[in-house]
Amino acid sequence: MALEKCRSIIARIKAMGPLYTEEELRADLQGIIDLDLSWENVSQLADIRRKLSDLTTGLSLTARLKKGVESLRSDPVYPDLHALLADCRGHGLFLVPAGELEDWVPDLTAGS
Repeated sequence: MALEKCRSIIARIKAMGPLYTEEELRADLQGIIDLDLSWENVSQLADIRRKLSDLTTGLSLTARLKKGVESLRSDPVYPDLHALLADCRGHGLFLVPAGELEDWVPDLTAGS
């Protein structure tokens, strides 16, 4: 039952789609295409790589979870997701609110 509840919540989050609309994605990609590229401009290349990385991350159907549960507060899935996280805590499973565990508990990975 709990596993089905989990799957249902994830399916609902994925159904929300990527973080970007199709128009936003097109505009951002067009902005890169329209640049006067120069392989010698290291800063420009770094900016392009960063932008493409951000776009790639935002196209993940679970990217909303990586922004943190609270970013879903206004969405209909939030109460069920919040209840699921409370159930997990009741079983001793604590999930990082956003980001990566290393950011929240740096001592755990120190020296590894």
